[in-house]
Amino acid sequence: VLVQNVMACALLGDLAIWPQAGSNLFWQRFLGAGDTRVTLNPEEIEATEEHAVASLRTALSRCPEDPDLRELIDTLITGSPRFQRIWQQGTYTAWRSTHKTIDHPDFGLLVLDCDTLMLPDTDQSLIVYSAAAGTREASALDLMRVTGTERMTTR
Repeated sequence: VLVQNVMACALLGDLAIWPQAGSNLFWQRFLGAGDTRVTLNPEEIEATEEHAVASLRTALSRCPEDPDLRELIDTLITGSPRFQRIWQQGTYTAWRSTHKTIDHPDFGLLVLDCDTLMLPDTDQSLIVYSAAAGTREASALDLMRVTGTERMTTR
């Protein structure tokens, strides 16, 4: 995670609390403590892990000389049997659009659209969460824009 705006902190929690080595979402997915507000059922876990590994393989094909990327991949292969198993499948892909369920401490379960926008001429992407107008999720996002990271309940 390079940067997280106030809305992202309000929705997902402050990812800056992760240690520097763990501030990568891929590292968190395979080696972290699982402290995330994104909730997944077993099928979603498997699908997102496969997609994550395939997207790292795609990144490596674009930037084979990137030492940080190589170090991350080596760390994941060494530290996570799940990552190593999926890596050996040899698939490639890029993140696109999906739905994610966020378990928010004030608003409960929020099912949101999640779009990954690839930034041209960079190795970076922008993740955008949104909700259809008029939904409970849209109202929750509107309220988060006002309250930011201030807690509304003790849930």
